[in-house]
Amino acid sequence: MGEQAGTDVGRPVVIAHRGASAVRPEHTLGAFRQAIRDGADAIECDVRMTRDGHLVCVHDRSVDRTSDGHGLVSRHTLEELRALDWSGPHSEVGHTAATEDDRRLVTLVEAAELVSAADRPVGLVVETKHPSRFGPHVDVEVARVLRQAGLGGPSEGRVPSAVVLSFWPASLRRIGIQLPQVARGQLIAAAVPGTSRRALAPGVSVAALDLGLLRRHPELVARHHARGHRVFVWTVNDAADLRRCRDLGVDAVITDDPGSAVALWGGRR
Repeated sequence: MGEQAGTDVGRPVVIAHRGASAVRPEHTLGAFRQAIRDGADAIECDVRMTRDGHLVCVHDRSVDRTSDGHGLVSRHTLEELRALDWSGPHSEVGHTAATEDDRRLVTLVEAAELVSAADRPVGLVVETKHPSRFGPHVDVEVARVLRQAGLGGPSEGRVPSAVVLSFWPASLRRIGIQLPQVARGQLIAAAVPGTSRRALAPGVSVAALDLGLLRRHPELVARHHARGHRVFVWTVNDAADLRRCRDLGVDAVITDDPGSAVALWGGRR
């Protein structure tokens, strides 16, 4: 994906956190489509494995917060999860005006198809969630889906066609074995012991910093750049923080409201 991929040189890449989750229920087809309409350069999704081995875009271990169902994602089949309403009765985003897209669960296969079918280059950022009862099978399946979608090769420019993020170095190592050319990123947060002091593993090219850590240690951006790493920051919603990220030279911001971020920087070209 080249420089012309809808991004303005000089401003961070805009990655839609769970889709346009500030205005549509997170991880739904509605949120993903809204993110593309709003000009996001990439869509970020968390993935979990169903009981019958499918990867679905869900953040929590359970379905309780974001659907009208109950129980662990891993204890449900894909068919059972598709029968739920994902417009989020407990979501911060009101669902009284929810569309059919807002109620619909998205699989990783569907997310990959959606970005591939966009009328401009849009990347896909996948976070693997561990520990998982399925262990390394999650990473093997992520790699298989990305490869099958044509997102497993090398990327050029500021927006890779695919990035895999994780707090778990072992997950990133497994992805690297399966897809050596795909960009991999270590999630780093002050609240997660050890991550802020841990050096990035060989082959990991993205340092994904949590916003609180960046506020306390803005020097981390220059430090990682000096080591040849890209720097992503999550979750950046406030205009002042967006400007801070741009001024520090952050490569990408992960935001709940991609439309506002794109508008702040004058839209996309």
